[in-house]
Amino acid sequence: VGVDCLLTGEIDHHDAIMARERDLPVVCLGHFASEAAAMPYFADALRTEAPSLEFVVSQSDADPMASLA
Repeated sequence: VGVDCLLTGEIDHHDAIMARERDLPVVCLGHFASEAAAMPYFADALRTEAPSLEFVVSQSDADPMASLA
């Protein structure tokens, strides 16, 4: 598809193998890291579309994988 690298929040085993076979570098951030950074932008977009509603980005989320390190 003409890309230099695949940036994703998740990749399954077979897709990772296929990427390796095609010499395609993969950066897998994990769900928490990839989604947490985008939440303020998503909330702003929702506020624009639905100004009568309140959208709050959680400040108490934690990376569930951090405890495994």
